Amino acid sequence: MLLDEALSSLGVKKCRRFNMEKTSTFEVVDDEDFYYPSRVSSLPGGCDDSECKFILFSAPGAVGKTAMARHIAKNYGGFYWNVAKTRVTQAVFAGELAHAVGLTEGSRYTQFIHDMNNGEALVVLDAFDEAALISGYDGVRDFLLEIGRDVLKNSASPSVILMARTGTAEFITKLCSEFSIGVKEYSIDYFDEDDAPKFIEEYLISRGIRTNAAQKNYVEKYLDEIKNKIRNNNSDVRTFIGYAQVLMILSRRFETLFMENKLPKNVSLPTSTNDNGTLIYDIIQELLRREEGKLENFRESIREKYSELGREHVVDDLYTVKEQLIRLQYFTLLEGNIALNDYKPCELLMPEEQSRYDELLHEWLPQHVFLRDRKIMPVFRDYLFAEALLDSELSMFADEYQSEQPDHVWLPSRVFMECLNKERVHDTHIHFLKMAYFSQVVSGGQAFCEIEPEDDDNPDAELQLIFTDKDEPKFSVKIIKEEALRLTSLEHINVSVSGEVILTSLRPFIVRHASIECDNLFFDAPEVVFETYGTNEENSIIVHNSIKGRPETKITVRGKLKVDFPDGELEHMKHRFYELARNRYSFDGSEDEAEDDIEQFKYGLKKVLERFKKDKYNGDPAKKRELIDARCHTGVNGRVLAFLKENEIIYEAENYLYKVSQARLNKMGISRAAYKQSDCGQIQPAYMKYKEWLKQNTL
Repeated sequence: MLLDEALSSLGVKKCRRFNMEKTSTFEVVDDEDFYYPSRVSSLPGGCDDSECKFILFSAPGAVGKTAMARHIAKNYGGFYWNVAKTRVTQAVFAGELAHAVGLTEGSRYTQFIHDMNNGEALVVLDAFDEAALISGYDGVRDFLLEIGRDVLKNSASPSVILMARTGTAEFITKLCSEFSIGVKEYSIDYFDEDDAPKFIEEYLISRGIRTNAAQKNYVEKYLDEIKNKIRNNNSDVRTFIGYAQVLMILSRRFETLFMENKLPKNVSLPTSTNDNGTLIYDIIQELLRREEGKLENFRESIREKYSELGREHVVDDLYTVKEQLIRLQYFTLLEGNIALNDYKPCELLMPEEQSRYDELLHEWLPQHVFLRDRKIMPVFRDYLFAEALLDSELSMFADEYQSEQPDHVWLPSRVFMECLNKERVHDTHIHFLKMAYFSQVVSGGQAFCEIEPEDDDNPDAELQLIFTDKDEPKFSVKIIKEEALRLTSLEHINVSVSGEVILTSLRPFIVRHASIECDNLFFDAPEVVFETYGTNEENSIIVHNSIKGRPETKITVRGKLKVDFPDGELEHMKHRFYELARNRYSFDGSEDEAEDDIEQFKYGLKKVLERFKKDKYNGDPAKKRELIDARCHTGVNGRVLAFLKENEIIYEAENYLYKVSQARLNKMGISRAAYKQSDCGQIQPAYMKYKEWLKQNTL
């Protein structure tokens, strides 16, 4: 039901407004914040309608309690009081009310109390969670008892409305039950995802902006883009898009965009780690800063003491974003455990503040905006995991995710990638990125990822992980590694690096539909399983020096596998890795090869054309001729280069350059996705032309 229906069912009516005579914590709301009609659900239990003194609205953080509270105060003629702005205890309500209506106006005070008891006056009390932080639950208890038992002792209908998060709401309902104070509780529902466009439209109208058809269409497509990144299930979408604060953040961004009369041609969210930030990441950061502000009153209450001692930094470190992340990780991984020393700076608090802050953490953390039923919601879990991978102080939590049992492994979504807004990721965490990216690849989609040097011509270049849809790179991140590249997964990925690659796992290491080219390969697992399914999958290994492994490592091959290694390694491979030796294959072919097969042709295309991918020239991709000729003058590389030159796909240009004609490349049906993946069907027509060319040419 909607809010007005819920209030009407309990007999709440619009009241005549009292004017405040003096400064008070009571507030008359004249300028209402933007409010979009909220749906509420009646919770079981509580009082009969005729016995209610309090109406309690509860919800997780960021669902819109304050906007609702101020809306009720303005539209129903009530006083509004943010009870976190002052300490509350017994007699505070009466004292503040007396200030509001005038200390010398006893008749006005008496009249207001009379009207409250008869449903003719209304008070809305907001932010009980913060009040509990400042005043403690004992203060809140005495405050509510004063109102329920003294001020409203003759109440005929509910005239006090309370707003609290779920945890604090439980305390209030238990207190009211214990002292027989009638309370009716409603939960504020998340907005449906279908409400989001209308919410944004109504917000913009409130700001004097009426959207046209093109702008409305842009908003809906933009929302769809966000939903697609978090759509593990409808519940995940609703608990992110359905957050009032998230919708407000989005609304303000559209306001800025439309005020500047800008409408981008393409609807997409930034996904490159080189961007200043991503939308989802920025929204989450704003929610965390909002949570940080919840403890501002506590920090200010102790600041002067610590400032006099030159230790103000202790206060500034409390409940920062970093502390929230650490505590949320401990809280969820250790099943609700909260310990003050989980965050080391808290140990610098004086004993009396340590005790109070510990109480606040136990009261506040379980009600964090990221939590539902004391568990991290999926969208925010993606964010926490991304931070754990990127921050050395949080890295142990990333290890916890990896050590979970196979039947409990959590797989990140695209939100994880949106939140990875820094430039580097550790090599052992690559498989999480890969799983996140592939989590939303549609069936039959042409997506693949690869690990390769940022610049093939620079031996000191950093490695990078690149994700590609069809033929367009979509996301890239640099890789942090030690001397060797350590991989914990090798499925649906192409690796082409110099130096050593280590495949490491405590369990059998699965290689599926993958290719790897390196100088040295080491198996650091009890078993390495090469497996493929279907006609379009294949595993390939190219090792220029040696393949080694732990003494007990077992090799299992299921499906198609091609292994290319030096002749000098043959005896070792037969003795130590027979399963690999029996699948030996030469990708490069021989100098007098009469006819390369399609796999060798594909390998040649990759070796030649990949040289052009990092390009600093205008127009068609270009490289200096001597670099290409030096790298591609033997074997299949030389033959493919000659073929491409004769067909004018590669042509000579000024300044001693080779250039690649994109138009002719496309006409022949050769794309990067085609020669980088194992499916040879796409390049079959080009290969047939290459075969004809081979018959007519001897290199």
